[in-house]
Parts: sequence; structure tokens; C-alpha cells
Amino acid sequence: MPLQLFFQRKRLFSTFYSCLKKEYHQAITVKGDEKVINQVTLVGRLTRDPDLRYTPDGKAVSNITLAVNRHYKNASGEIEADFVHCILWGKTAENTSNYCKKGAVLGVTGRIQTRHYDNQEGKRVYVTEVVAEGVRFLSSKPATQSQQTSQPPQPVPPVPQREELPFV
Repeated sequence: MPLQLFFQRKRLFSTFYSCLKKEYHQAITVKGDEKVINQVTLVGRLTRDPDLRYTPDGKAVSNITLAVNRHYKNASGEIEADFVHCILWGKTAENTSNYCKKGAVLGVTGRIQTRHYDNQEGKRVYVTEVVAEGVRFLSSKPATQSQQTSQPPQPVPPVPQREELPFV
């Protein structure tokens, strides 16, 4: 009896496994084996003001570095940060350069890109960076200098005493 149960379970498992295998292969052929996920979402602070430049054909490009806190503390109880280099293109680069300064909190979505080059000593240097596809400004909008100087602070009226209130 136990031997029959063993073969029965083996047959059920084999059927289950072959169905999973078939679904997996169907998903690959439908989606294509070359499809992979390369997506990054970061929230961090700018370490310096964005530098806006233009390529020879007039495309805006900006390089930024985000300080992104880790989710744990080190041995001395401090939270460490990773400094992630990001590349922004087009209107995203222009808007970030115009409206964000050092210390601003940004949300960046994009993809990881690696590249390499040979430095002056002939050593190959590998660079990993995020090519931003979207940027969200998460800091509150700071007051500009013109807004601060054009409107002097309004004096706060004194609070009326209890006997001056009409509804008491």
C-alpha cells in the first residue's frame, strides 16, 4: 500500500511540475526571453546643485548625486548613506537645475547603466549610474529672496481679552 501511495504522489507531482514548466515556457515565448527588469526607485537629497550642460546637438544633460540613507544602523549606531550618481536628460534636466538646489529631496525613477573608460594611468574604470526617466520634487518650495523682501511681515493683531469678546 505505501508503495502505491508513493507512485501516486510521484505522478501527481510530475503532472504539476510539467504544467508549471509548460506555463513558464509559454510565458517566456510570449514575453520573449530577452525581456528583463532594470528599474530603480530612489529617494534622497541632492549633495550639490545640479550642473546643467548641453550636448553639441543642443540636448540638455545634468549630473546629480543623491545621498540615499540605508535602512539600518552601523556598529556605532549611525545611519550611513549611499551616494548614487544620476544622469538627467532633456526637460527633466532643465527643470531639476532650475528648481532644485543642494539639500532638496528628490524621488528618481530610472534604470541602472554601467560603463567603463580608461583613465590617465591606463587603468580601466567602471562606473555604475542611474539614468533618470522621471524625477519628483519632494521638498517644500522655498521662499525666494524677492518674495521675502517685497512683503514685510504682517504684525499679528493682539488677542482680545475675554470681556471684549461679543459672544461670551
